[in-house]
Amino acid sequence: MVVTLSEFIRARVVKINPDSPQRRCRELTLINGKLLITPTPRIREGFLILNPRKIPRQHYDKA
Repeated sequence: MVVTLSEFIRARVVKINPDSPQRRCRELTLINGKLLITPTPRIREGFLILNPRKIPRQHYDKA
């Protein structure tokens, strides 16, 4: 699991693709208090920066 990797543990910011297979990784990134950067579909509108301190925890699974 990605959360056990030393690189993940040390990271403060994580970039993860928006593909549905990575949904759980995006959720775990927020659960672990890390800033999540993900591109919008086809990068039409750039990137989203998701701060777990500003998102209610019940919405992490929608990241």
